[in-house]
Amino acid sequence: MTLVHVPAQVPPCPDLTSTPTGAQDLATDLRAAAIAVKNVQGWAASIAAPVWQGDTAQAHDHAATQVAVRLDAAEAALDRAVTATDRFAARLSRLFVRRTRINADRAEVNERIAELVAEVAAATDDSRLVELRERADVLHRRASALRERIDAWRAARARVEADVVAALQGVDSVSEGQSAAADPGRPRTEIGRAHV
Repeated sequence: MTLVHVPAQVPPCPDLTSTPTGAQDLATDLRAAAIAVKNVQGWAASIAAPVWQGDTAQAHDHAATQVAVRLDAAEAALDRAVTATDRFAARLSRLFVRRTRINADRAEVNERIAELVAEVAAATDDSRLVELRERADVLHRRASALRERIDAWRAARARVEADVVAALQGVDSVSEGQSAAADPGRPRTEIGRAHV
Protein backbone atom coordinates (compact mmCIF):
# COMPACT_ATOMS: atom_id res chain seq x y z
CA MET A 1 0.00 0.00 0.00
CA THR A 2 1.10 3.56 -0.76
CA LEU A 3 1.74 5.90 2.14
CA VAL A 4 -1.01 7.82 3.95
CA HIS A 5 0.31 10.70 6.07
CA VAL A 6 -1.74 10.64 9.26
CA PRO A 7 -1.34 13.61 11.62
CA ALA A 8 0.26 13.20 15.02
CA GLN A 9 -1.94 13.17 18.09
CA VAL A 10 -2.75 16.67 19.39
CA PRO A 11 -1.19 17.32 22.83
CA PRO A 12 -3.48 18.44 25.64
CA CYS A 13 -4.19 22.05 26.39
CA PRO A 14 -2.01 22.90 29.41
CA ASP A 15 -3.41 23.34 32.89
CA LEU A 16 -4.22 26.71 34.33
CA THR A 17 -1.37 27.81 36.57
CA SER A 18 -3.92 29.77 38.62
CA THR A 19 -7.46 28.65 39.30
CA PRO A 20 -10.70 30.62 39.36
CA THR A 21 -11.31 29.39 42.91
CA GLY A 22 -7.84 30.44 44.07
CA ALA A 23 -8.27 33.87 42.50
CA GLN A 24 -11.67 34.28 44.12
CA ASP A 25 -10.21 33.25 47.49
CA LEU A 26 -7.54 35.93 47.06
CA ALA A 27 -10.20 38.50 46.15
CA THR A 28 -12.19 37.53 49.26
CA ASP A 29 -9.12 37.94 51.48
CA LEU A 30 -8.28 41.29 49.91
CA ARG A 31 -11.91 42.38 50.27
CA ALA A 32 -11.81 41.52 53.98
CA ALA A 33 -8.60 43.52 54.40
CA ALA A 34 -10.10 46.47 52.49
CA ILE A 35 -13.20 46.46 54.67
CA ALA A 36 -11.10 46.28 57.84
CA VAL A 37 -8.99 49.24 56.66
CA LYS A 38 -12.16 51.10 55.68
CA ASN A 39 -13.58 50.54 59.16
CA VAL A 40 -10.42 51.81 60.85
CA GLN A 41 -10.23 54.74 58.43
CA GLY A 42 -13.83 55.67 59.23
CA TRP A 43 -13.14 55.43 62.92
CA ALA A 44 -9.99 57.58 62.62
CA ALA A 45 -11.87 60.20 60.63
CA SER A 46 -14.68 60.38 63.19
CA ILE A 47 -12.85 60.38 66.51
CA ALA A 48 -12.79 63.62 68.41
CA ALA A 49 -11.38 64.90 71.65
CA PRO A 50 -14.62 65.93 73.34
CA VAL A 51 -13.10 67.46 76.48
CA TRP A 52 -9.93 68.85 74.96
CA GLN A 53 -9.66 72.39 73.76
CA GLY A 54 -7.13 74.65 72.14
CA ASP A 55 -3.79 73.35 70.84
CA THR A 56 -4.32 69.88 72.32
CA ALA A 57 -7.64 69.44 70.53
CA GLN A 58 -6.16 70.75 67.28
CA ALA A 59 -3.16 68.41 67.53
CA HIS A 60 -5.44 65.48 68.21
CA ASP A 61 -7.72 66.34 65.28
CA HIS A 62 -4.71 66.83 63.00
CA ALA A 63 -3.24 63.44 64.00
CA ALA A 64 -6.59 61.69 63.51
CA THR A 65 -7.01 63.33 60.11
CA GLN A 66 -3.50 62.29 59.04
CA VAL A 67 -4.18 58.69 60.05
CA ALA A 68 -7.44 58.72 58.10
CA VAL A 69 -5.70 60.14 55.00
CA ARG A 70 -2.93 57.53 55.16
CA LEU A 71 -5.48 54.75 55.58
CA ASP A 72 -7.42 56.09 52.60
CA ALA A 73 -4.40 55.36 50.39
CA ALA A 74 -4.26 51.78 51.72
CA GLU A 75 -8.00 51.43 51.25
CA ALA A 76 -7.80 52.68 47.65
CA ALA A 77 -4.93 50.29 46.88
CA LEU A 78 -6.87 47.37 48.33
CA ASP A 79 -10.00 48.42 46.42
CA ARG A 80 -8.01 48.30 43.18
CA ALA A 81 -6.51 44.94 44.15
CA VAL A 82 -9.98 43.53 44.85
CA THR A 83 -11.25 44.74 41.49
CA ALA A 84 -8.21 43.27 39.71
CA THR A 85 -8.52 39.87 41.40
CA ASP A 86 -12.29 39.71 40.80
CA ARG A 87 -11.62 40.41 37.12
CA PHE A 88 -8.81 37.82 37.16
CA ALA A 89 -11.14 35.17 38.61
CA ALA A 90 -13.78 35.89 35.95
CA ARG A 91 -11.23 35.71 33.14
CA LEU A 92 -9.80 32.46 34.54
CA SER A 93 -13.31 30.99 34.58
CA ARG A 94 -13.69 31.79 30.88
CA LEU A 95 -10.27 30.27 30.17
CA PHE A 96 -11.30 27.13 32.06
CA VAL A 97 -14.42 26.79 29.86
CA ARG A 98 -12.35 27.31 26.69
CA ARG A 99 -9.81 24.72 27.87
CA THR A 100 -12.57 22.19 28.55
CA ARG A 101 -13.97 22.66 25.03
CA ILE A 102 -10.53 22.45 23.45
CA ASN A 103 -9.69 19.24 25.30
CA ALA A 104 -13.07 17.70 24.38
CA ASP A 105 -12.45 18.52 20.69
CA ARG A 106 -8.89 17.23 21.05
CA ALA A 107 -10.10 13.89 22.47
CA GLU A 108 -12.47 13.46 19.52
CA VAL A 109 -9.81 14.35 16.92
CA ASN A 110 -7.23 12.08 18.57
CA GLU A 111 -9.77 9.25 18.57
CA ARG A 112 -10.34 9.74 14.81
CA ILE A 113 -6.56 9.83 14.26
CA ALA A 114 -6.13 6.56 16.18
CA GLU A 115 -8.95 4.96 14.15
CA LEU A 116 -7.34 6.09 10.90
CA VAL A 117 -3.93 4.78 11.97
CA ALA A 118 -5.52 1.39 12.68
CA GLU A 119 -7.37 1.34 9.34
CA VAL A 120 -4.23 2.32 7.41
CA ALA A 121 -2.24 -0.42 9.17
CA ALA A 122 -4.94 -2.97 8.40
CA ALA A 123 -5.22 -2.05 4.70
CA THR A 124 -3.74 -4.70 2.43
CA ASP A 125 -4.06 -2.91 -0.88
CA ASP A 126 -4.70 0.54 -2.39
CA SER A 127 -8.44 0.09 -2.85
CA ARG A 128 -9.21 2.61 -0.07
CA LEU A 129 -6.21 4.87 -0.64
CA VAL A 130 -8.20 7.91 -1.87
CA GLU A 131 -10.67 7.69 1.03
CA LEU A 132 -7.91 7.23 3.65
CA ARG A 133 -5.91 10.16 2.26
CA GLU A 134 -8.98 12.41 2.24
CA ARG A 135 -9.69 11.52 5.86
CA ALA A 136 -6.04 12.15 6.71
CA ASP A 137 -6.22 15.59 5.05
CA VAL A 138 -9.36 16.47 7.03
CA LEU A 139 -7.66 15.31 10.24
CA HIS A 140 -4.52 17.33 9.43
CA ARG A 141 -6.66 20.47 9.10
CA ARG A 142 -8.58 19.74 12.31
CA ALA A 143 -5.40 18.94 14.25
CA SER A 144 -3.74 22.11 12.94
CA ALA A 145 -6.77 24.20 13.93
CA LEU A 146 -6.71 22.65 17.41
CA ARG A 147 -3.01 23.42 17.82
CA GLU A 148 -3.74 27.04 16.86
CA ARG A 149 -6.56 27.18 19.43
CA ILE A 150 -4.21 25.78 22.09
CA ASP A 151 -1.55 28.36 21.20
CA ALA A 152 -4.17 31.15 21.36
CA TRP A 153 -5.36 29.80 24.72
CA ARG A 154 -1.78 29.82 26.06
CA ALA A 155 -1.34 33.42 24.92
CA ALA A 156 -4.65 34.42 26.54
CA ARG A 157 -3.61 32.72 29.80
CA ALA A 158 -0.31 34.61 29.75
CA ARG A 159 -2.15 37.94 29.16
CA VAL A 160 -4.61 37.28 32.00
CA GLU A 161 -1.78 36.50 34.42
CA ALA A 162 0.31 39.47 33.25
CA ASP A 163 -2.69 41.81 33.61
CA VAL A 164 -3.37 40.85 37.23
CA VAL A 165 0.31 41.11 38.13
CA ALA A 166 0.49 44.57 36.52
CA ALA A 167 -2.68 45.68 38.31
CA LEU A 168 -1.35 44.56 41.68
CA GLN A 169 2.07 46.08 41.02
CA GLY A 170 0.27 49.31 40.13
CA VAL A 171 -0.79 49.77 43.76
CA ASP A 172 2.08 48.26 45.71
CA SER A 173 3.67 51.48 46.94
CA VAL A 174 2.52 54.36 49.12
CA SER A 175 2.63 56.83 46.24
CA GLU A 176 0.55 54.52 44.03
CA GLY A 177 -1.96 54.10 46.86
CA GLN A 178 -2.15 57.88 47.20
CA SER A 179 -2.72 58.23 43.46
CA ALA A 180 -5.45 55.59 43.63
CA ALA A 181 -7.08 57.46 46.53
CA ALA A 182 -7.06 60.71 44.51
CA ASP A 183 -8.71 59.04 41.49
CA PRO A 184 -12.38 60.14 41.38
CA GLY A 185 -13.29 56.97 39.48
CA ARG A 186 -11.69 54.60 41.96
CA PRO A 187 -13.51 51.39 42.80
CA ARG A 188 -15.12 51.06 46.22
CA THR A 189 -15.11 47.73 48.01
CA GLU A 190 -18.26 46.71 49.79
CA ILE A 191 -19.03 43.54 51.65
CA GLY A 192 -20.41 41.77 48.58
CA ARG A 193 -17.89 42.92 45.95
CA ALA A 194 -15.95 45.82 44.48
CA HIS A 195 -17.95 48.57 42.76
CA VAL A 196 -16.61 50.96 40.18
